[in-house]
Amino acid sequence: MLRFHNVHYTYRNGAHVLKGVSLTIERGKKYALIGKNGCGKTTWLLHANGIYRPTKGDVYWEGEKVADRQQWRDLRKHVGVVFQNPEHQFLAPMIEEELALSLEGNHEQMAQIMKQFSLEKWRDIPIHHLSLGQKKWLSLAVAMAPKPHLLIVDEPSAYLDVSQSERLVMKLNELHKEGTTPVVITHDLDFVWQWADEVFVMHDGRIVLHGTPAFVFTKTNIFYELGLPLPLLLRIWLKENKMCTEQQLFEWIERWKKG
Repeated sequence: MLRFHNVHYTYRNGAHVLKGVSLTIERGKKYALIGKNGCGKTTWLLHANGIYRPTKGDVYWEGEKVADRQQWRDLRKHVGVVFQNPEHQFLAPMIEEELALSLEGNHEQMAQIMKQFSLEKWRDIPIHHLSLGQKKWLSLAVAMAPKPHLLIVDEPSAYLDVSQSERLVMKLNELHKEGTTPVVITHDLDFVWQWADEVFVMHDGRIVLHGTPAFVFTKTNIFYELGLPLPLLLRIWLKENKMCTEQQLFEWIERWKKG
């Protein structure tokens, strides 16, 4: 679906944030992007959605290079984004007006998305009166309104309590089953190793590790070097099996994921 080839990006202040990012996202899988704050994850997101354009390198959508202005605009229709702070996402004061902006006033689709995300009960409430958790849910609905093929969610559990977080993850799984390919950017590695099919690890503007959770989380030395934590259950298992080989760790993770 989406491919980055040697993408670089330098901000106007001279900060070189993306330093040759190359990755491929295939239709139908569940992806996670992890890394420490400041490594370039959000800047990558803004390129994936067509908001930023590379200083150097190329972005491809379904095999075709995204080059001219119209192609970058079209990319925003194909790639939905839910920002970490939902308040950064809204332009209108009311829910229906916000959806109208995404759907260009298509009332039939507006009614469908209102029903799909159970938004009718908030219809007459100004968006700024909603809680942060409710705004997060609304931002997901707004991102999905144009029916994008790819959905990128930045820190899905931010501002949510446990029940709200579980509800959002259930919705992501539901959208995935219906054909949307999700990418989650998160620091919650306990969630990542249970949920994702593939994991990208970003450090200093580059993808330094990529593969299945079983492959990625066996590279414990890389996590230690980058100052990234390992999932809690994995840390417990390693503490009890200090002399295990990488292959034994891989097999244990595979068995654990299969239940």
